[in-house]
Amino acid sequence: PLIFIGIDYSPASFEVADANFKKLEAKGLLQIKTISHLGTEELKDLKARAASHRFTVVLLKADAFDLEVLPQDSLDLVYHTRLRHHLSAAEGRKLDKLTTHLAPKLVELDDLFTIRGTIITSIFAWRFPAVLNGAIFSYLRDCCKKEVTSQQKLGCNLGLHGKIFSCYLRVCAKAG
Repeated sequence: PLIFIGIDYSPASFEVADANFKKLEAKGLLQIKTISHLGTEELKDLKARAASHRFTVVLLKADAFDLEVLPQDSLDLVYHTRLRHHLSAAEGRKLDKLTTHLAPKLVELDDLFTIRGTIITSIFAWRFPAVLNGAIFSYLRDCCKKEVTSQQKLGCNLGLHGKIFSCYLRVCAKAG
């Protein structure tokens, strides 16, 4: 069995996830659980119940940093996407500490700041002022290529991708 745990606060993200997975759940291909707390006992229970399904999707309405109470390497893999640029430098370090605590492997995807990307984003979002505002401010928080490569961590592979909408993919594994 494979358990995916999606963590967010936004009710909208849960509505989208639920809508996307409902058809698969109706066909019996996976089960969906929505929870608001994940501790050691809840994780053991999820793993035990997941044995009867090939895939389980857990929607966790919580702060990801609350997971630091879980034991070392409780998860097989931690993956986060387009999260780091929303965090302060201190929160980014806290995220790194959390992810290396939770799992032996990490996959991280986030955008890279480029002038070209900012211009293209502005053109596409121009007709939607609320989206335009959020997109530009979000893009301005992105790290540039130099920042990402200077923060490269030991034991991680870093890939830079894209010419217009640039992003990076970092894959890390603990030694051992």
